[in-house]
Amino acid sequence: DTTTNINWGTFRFYPDRHDNEGGYFLGTTSADLIVKGGIEQGEGIINKLALHPNTALTISRKLCRRFLSEGVSETFVQATANVFLTSKGDIKTVLRYIFDETNFKANYAPKFKRPFRYLVSAVRANYGTIVDTGDVIWWMLQPMRQQPFMWGPPNGYPDAYLAWVDNLLPRWKVGAGIAQNNFWGIRTNPFLYMPGRTPANVVKYINTYLFGGGLSTASQAKLQAYMPKTPNNTQIRETIGLALSSPDFMMY
Repeated sequence: DTTTNINWGTFRFYPDRHDNEGGYFLGTTSADLIVKGGIEQGEGIINKLALHPNTALTISRKLCRRFLSEGVSETFVQATANVFLTSKGDIKTVLRYIFDETNFKANYAPKFKRPFRYLVSAVRANYGTIVDTGDVIWWMLQPMRQQPFMWGPPNGYPDAYLAWVDNLLPRWKVGAGIAQNNFWGIRTNPFLYMPGRTPANVVKYINTYLFGGGLSTASQAKLQAYMPKTPNNTQIRETIGLALSSPDFMMY
């Protein structure tokens, strides 16, 4: 009974259903021999898989791709895998190696935001509040093709530029909708910390709060030119929506 059994879904070993005979696993040498036994056979196989060189490479590649860049060199991935194996799979040690200042600077490159990251960053930058998660999932994430838990294969949503760059129109709509409060599920207030309503002050706010001071001079000039001398609230929100839809905001 899934409602009353507190152990439902947890691991359980049935000795009477287990084949205690030994054998070889991932090879035919003495190091690949699985001796006769019970639950320790499964534990031994799991340990062997966890510390296999291919496991180290796969996990290291995913971590490097996630935190550094999509095109991180295989040389650095292999070096990271060596750290994984030396530390016996200690993820904290592996991450310290990746985030080492020298390693990070040498291998980092801007990445294209996946839809979920794009959405969250846009909401945070505009001091937004999510009031209806269903609206967020079905009217915002679904058109951008990244609803939670809806990717069929076990490898998870792709962390690659080419997997998302062909679907920009829904992003532009989401960016404009967040800025203009067009979605039921999210409320934003970009005027909370805006220093003034002149085009220069609006762009200053956008550069500071949306881009951390990193918006290119050319993009700042285009946003400022979009507004009249005394923009109203709607025009200011439209300008913020343009910033959220810009190539600058798509990267991190």
